[in-house]
Amino acid sequence: MSIACDKFRWQDYVESASPRPPIEQVKGDFEKDYFARRGESNQSRTTWNTEYKEVFKKFTPGTPVTEEVLLNVILGTQANTRSRIRACMVCSAKPTARACALREISES
Repeated sequence: MSIACDKFRWQDYVESASPRPPIEQVKGDFEKDYFARRGESNQSRTTWNTEYKEVFKKFTPGTPVTEEVLLNVILGTQANTRSRIRACMVCSAKPTARACALREISES
């Protein structure tokens, strides 16, 4: 009946293998990964503070990271803007995707 009503959700039938981490943990993992790849410099710190950290401010503190939460953050930005691009980058990056057991989205 759910399929016919276009309301089928796998989440209703499959238990999550593990609890989803809170956004603070994901942000910390993302930050560690970012600086491990970029190194600590004034430029990388500025980029972190003005670009990536801004996206994490859009999450409600303590919220477990789920696909729905990530999508809401992305859709909460204006389409066709740098903010939307950055939100998509943060929400699809390895540390964030790992938290939701998602495949990393890569540019082709």
